Amino acid sequence: MVDVLPLDPDILPSECVALGWCQGAYARDAQGRSVSSYSEWAVSVCLMGAIIRWHLARKNDMLYSEYVDRVFAHEPYATPWNDALGRTQAEVVELLEIVEGELGLRKVK
Repeated sequence: MVDVLPLDPDILPSECVALGWCQGAYARDAQGRSVSSYSEWAVSVCLMGAIIRWHLARKNDMLYSEYVDRVFAHEPYATPWNDALGRTQAEVVELLEIVEGELGLRKVK
C-alpha cells in the first residue's frame, strides 16, 4: 500500500486500485477509516472510488459517463461486486483494465 494515493489525471483507475484497494467504502485512509474518493489522505479505493478519483483529477471530463457505462455493462452491480466476500484486488484491476482497453485508454491484453 502507498503512503497516499496521488490525485493525478494520468493515473488510470486500474492503476489506482493496483496501488491500494479497499472494500466497504469508496476510499480509506491509513487507519482504515472511510474517506471521500478524492481525499488527500486516501491510501486505498474501491472500484467506483478509483473511477471517481480519476474523474475529479481529470476536471470532470465527459469520458467518465462512458467509463461507468462500460463498467456496468460488465458488472451491473459494481459496488456489491467489489465488496463481495472473496473478491480480490487482482479481479478488480482486471475488470478496470478491460474497460480501459475498450475505451482505448490502454492496449487490450
